[in-house]
Amino acid sequence: MLRALLAVVAFVVIGIIAVLMLAQYRLEHVRFTEELAVTVVTPGLSVAEAEREVTERLEQALSDVKGLESLRSTTKPGVVVINVRATTVGLDSTDAVVRAHEAVSRTLRELPPHVEAPYVQRLDANPQKKHFLVRAETMSRIELSRWLDDVLRHELEVQAGVREVKTCGALEPQLRITLDPARLTALGLPAEEVVNALQHDSVNLPSGRLDATGITVRAAGTDVEALQNLVIRDGVRLNEVAQLEVSGDQGSCTTLGDILLTVVISPGTGLLLPDHAAVKLMPLQVVRAATFLSPAGNSVNEAMRALSNRYPGATVTAEGDTLSLLFVEEPKLAEVPGLALRSVDELHSVVQVSGPDFEQLTAFAQKLRGALAVEKTRWLGAAWPQLGPEQVIKAEPGAKGLATALRLAMGGVTTGRLADGTQISVHAGSSLDDAVLPDGRPVRSVMTISQTLAPTAMLRVNRQRTVELEVGLERAEAERVVKSVALPPGYAVTVSEVRPSP
Repeated sequence: MLRALLAVVAFVVIGIIAVLMLAQYRLEHVRFTEELAVTVVTPGLSVAEAEREVTERLEQALSDVKGLESLRSTTKPGVVVINVRATTVGLDSTDAVVRAHEAVSRTLRELPPHVEAPYVQRLDANPQKKHFLVRAETMSRIELSRWLDDVLRHELEVQAGVREVKTCGALEPQLRITLDPARLTALGLPAEEVVNALQHDSVNLPSGRLDATGITVRAAGTDVEALQNLVIRDGVRLNEVAQLEVSGDQGSCTTLGDILLTVVISPGTGLLLPDHAAVKLMPLQVVRAATFLSPAGNSVNEAMRALSNRYPGATVTAEGDTLSLLFVEEPKLAEVPGLALRSVDELHSVVQVSGPDFEQLTAFAQKLRGALAVEKTRWLGAAWPQLGPEQVIKAEPGAKGLATALRLAMGGVTTGRLADGTQISVHAGSSLDDAVLPDGRPVRSVMTISQTLAPTAMLRVNRQRTVELEVGLERAEAERVVKSVALPPGYAVTVSEVRPSP
């Protein structure tokens, strides 16, 4: 009896050990895949400079991360974002965020001194979007826009699982500071000294426009009352030499009607919306989205009205020449005169052309675009990124106040470098027709401006420069067309199938 009992106990113990060993074996061999984003703010660098001095160096460091599967880098004016996908096996794998932190930390001394430290964050898979139409009948558009930016955005962004908060159609607060020439003369106070005091003491006034009578700046997050009491010199406050007035300026994203609020959240996130007696947040249950492109030179407002008339139940937004529609019921999509249907959330493909020279890449992408267009695709997106017009500005030596005037006139100069010294060279797409020096002379009188072409952005996939376009063809059809287009050595094309997000 005792022997039988001992045998049973031994069998159970061996079984438990076997189960634990099997579990341990499975855990040690399980694969962990994570997606990360490394973000670096790069003020003062052109796209080409940022790619060379920031993107390539970070990619080199991240390429040593254990289990790296892919890198996708986007370099835009003022910011670099590198998406990292890494897979490791087993329980002892170091956290991917930690590994990425260690990798980028090794490059800090190699990065330009004026860029911000890289920020590494983990990305949740399959983010979801929640849309709301925002209306407030008893508030002005600028008052509603302020509440959205100062209250709603803050209360949403601090909630766990909220990844991004975007508004379209809101007005951007704009502050006009009108200088009093007679008062400045009486106090012996040059206008340039007022501008310098604003730039030195007001971190929330990064950009704007200086003209003969004053300054216009974007005023989001600016404490206007505190700014009025800003001491310029010897007890002289700003409100003694200038008049401050806040108004609203249309932002880069516009709508024809209500403001559109979009919140990007991780799956399973519960969203707690802030309450305001005068504000209505109406959920928009989107069942289909579509994107149209407006040819260069067309009126965006006219294009928006054309789409609104063609699809009266859709919410229409515009950003640049890209117009987006959100449908609450299944539409019958059709071409609209003067506009090109770019994409709908159906099965489609992304064609990527990779190689060393960006100008050749864009040319090859357009060649592929023409070949794919013959196949009568449901839509055909423009190649991205592309070359765009750019101004290269070189100044005469010793132009007093030029750096200040340029910073204000060109929206903070997100690309190019401004340096005190004998010459200033910047790259910008902004107009300088109205910009003036502190002494009243036009900025254009002390500089030469040449037009050139430069990348609007730079896309790199696994450390290769890439241009991609979106087509309404299944992968096999797109690959058949791609194979018919000859590319020189050193260039390659890949096609990947894309399905709509849930």
